[in-house]
Amino acid sequence: MFISAARKLKDTFSNTLADESKFLANTTYISTFKIKNYSTKKLVFDLYEITSGHTLTNFTAKVELAAGEVGTYTIEWSFAKENNMLPFIVFNDQSDLSGFDFAMALNVVKK
Repeated sequence: MFISAARKLKDTFSNTLADESKFLANTTYISTFKIKNYSTKKLVFDLYEITSGHTLTNFTAKVELAAGEVGTYTIEWSFAKENNMLPFIVFNDQSDLSGFDFAMALNVVKK
């Protein structure tokens, strides 16, 4: 798994956690994210499933969590060719980038 985050859609940065296993082409998978907001303010970001080539897809979830809240988000996705899947986080408001603290667990299963 590789986790990426961005301040805006065109501004990308990422960490170095990577799993080179690939997902099968034309196969539907379900990603379930459990996210806990540890910060003292509301947490808002968009969550995407993208390919390892950083191709933005329409497989998205809007995350909005109050301070201390836990939420579960599900994204169903399928790619046209065998590829890696990357969770991609986009903060659309620059002010959301300071003081956030959250944990995320991801489970992926074949549908």
